[in-house]
Amino acid sequence: MSKKAFFSILIPSKGGENYIENVLKSVLDQEFSDYEIIIGDNNNNDKFKIVIDKFLPNPKIKIVKQTKTIDVTSSWNACLNNASGRYIIMLGDDDCILKNSLKKIYEILSSNNFPEVLTTNAIGFYEGGSVPEFDYYAYKPTFWNFKKYKLDNRLLNEKEKKNILNEIFSLKNYLPLNMQPHIFSKSLSDTVEEGVFKPPCPDSYAVYSMIMRAKTWFINDEPMFSIGMSKKSFGHYVNTNKLDQGKNYLGSFVYGNYHFVPGSLLNDYLIMILIQLRQNNKILQNKKINRPAYLARQLFCHFENFVKGNVNFKTFIGFFLKIKIIDFPYLLWGIFDFSLYMQAFERLKQLFISKRKINQDFVKIEDENTNIYDFTRRLKL
Repeated sequence: MSKKAFFSILIPSKGGENYIENVLKSVLDQEFSDYEIIIGDNNNNDKFKIVIDKFLPNPKIKIVKQTKTIDVTSSWNACLNNASGRYIIMLGDDDCILKNSLKKIYEILSSNNFPEVLTTNAIGFYEGGSVPEFDYYAYKPTFWNFKKYKLDNRLLNEKEKKNILNEIFSLKNYLPLNMQPHIFSKSLSDTVEEGVFKPPCPDSYAVYSMIMRAKTWFINDEPMFSIGMSKKSFGHYVNTNKLDQGKNYLGSFVYGNYHFVPGSLLNDYLIMILIQLRQNNKILQNKKINRPAYLARQLFCHFENFVKGNVNFKTFIGFFLKIKIIDFPYLLWGIFDFSLYMQAFERLKQLFISKRKINQDFVKIEDENTNIYDFTRRLKL
């Protein structure tokens, strides 16, 4: 019987033929070698196969091929179901692991008695044109600000985990909702009876379904991954207001009895995730979703879309016609959350910065011919 790998690195891909070579190279050049790679081939084209074949045969690589296109969540679950490693790392086909990070991750896990979940930081890598604010390549040196929530470099206690879970029902997330920074044990994911990945956003559902169950969760603030924003990613569709394409990309749509209002699709998806968490967990069945917080955030997002020119004045005013009469007191209550104003001000401020000027959170990449792998291998953090 062959020895099981320590890490199972899942790389589900749909339409990633122009990107997946970089993430594979970033795994295969690691010093730490006790891993397997599970590539989810979601009915990709011939060019994808040609790229993958460059790395075969390799006993570390397993292909999970779909002959018909399936939704993102099903693709993720197919990869996870074929994983045999002790710990799971989930990567997009336009992401990569930073140099020597697997060894660092193993050492952090080992020195902290192998927690069920390890959350690290990352850098962001933005393909030119992937977001409308700038048309050049750029990177974000710090993907998530753990210090803001006083969560950096330590084991979370039970009170903190409960607080993180409580706050997400007010649409305040203290942890990254992307899956890449969260390394989790396969045994923990197996305890989530309904499945750790659920639509519409399998990463967000996984984070909060596991925080309810994980006895040990360690935070380390060092970047271990580069999270890519490419012109094929869900974030690109959201940021460029191509919402129908974004929904098709995920294979998920807004549904249910909750009264959704115009604003951000991400807020709608988060509401759907919270509803599912309540349905699938007895201890959350009586947990209330903060309706005032949802309405206020949607109003701010709707106003931002109006300023961007994504909606006209008539459509903007239509927001108030689409909410129920009973919602007006909730809306007034929600906008008294002054932290919203600071977030909205920062976002709106960026709308008036010239495309040729860099957002202070980002660093412009001068080499326009670069890619995420080459860039991260020469980057000194």
